Amino acid sequence: MSLANLKIGDDSPSGDEIEAIYSAHKEFIIFRTGDRLKVYIDDDHLEPEDRVLHQRYMQVAPLIADAYSLMPNGLWNNESINRQLARGFSVALSGQIDESSEIITSVILRLRARYVLLGRTQYHLGAFLGLCASLLAYGIMLLVLCDLNQITKTGIETIVFGALGAYLSVAIGIKNIETDPESGLLLNGFAGATRLSIGMVAAVFAYVAVSSGFILAPLRDGSSPLVFLTVGFVSGFSERFVPNALAGISDRSSTS
Repeated sequence: MSLANLKIGDDSPSGDEIEAIYSAHKEFIIFRTGDRLKVYIDDDHLEPEDRVLHQRYMQVAPLIADAYSLMPNGLWNNESINRQLARGFSVALSGQIDESSEIITSVILRLRARYVLLGRTQYHLGAFLGLCASLLAYGIMLLVLCDLNQITKTGIETIVFGALGAYLSVAIGIKNIETDPESGLLLNGFAGATRLSIGMVAAVFAYVAVSSGFILAPLRDGSSPLVFLTVGFVSGFSERFVPNALAGISDRSSTS
């Protein structure tokens, strides 16, 4: 059967069932089978120097390899990407190599953008789950430990506000976060949760430092608990707050 006469549901020349056809000519066919795009060129009967279509395809093969490397199973469900990549194949086989390269490069950029978005989403999800866990733990502590004194309660609330500040920092700066989507949800999510834990540790330091008068000494005596919550939130939000505070304490110690 001629390649141009193949239909969806037929077996391809390689023996796979054709699930979608993007371009079919008497010399080649571009189709999808399972989770892969495939190109079949009917030029095996020609001498190597006469296999023009194969030579054209090989000129864009490095770009095609880059595109395939960005296509795990989860990213093959977007049919618009399949059609765009198939068009790049077809244009290359027609001899328009530069235009084909531009098309395939645009596919690569789209896939890389998806990769970045996926990694950032996983990171954000980890931070969100970390925040939920801290709020849940705080709620349980309020229910179980009903007789907490004000100092202890304020300290715990300051830690929670540190987590809130860290989560807001993640949400605002998510576009600047660099992740590796191939690391998967577990590692990227753990990285996001780690950012929350850093914010909570920073809030602990801020609470102790303010209470002891090492930083913001005027707030030490007679301050409302809201002051400590604000300091905890800021220390969780700003990655530079605690390092700057520690640097200030170190400078004062060295000069005393």
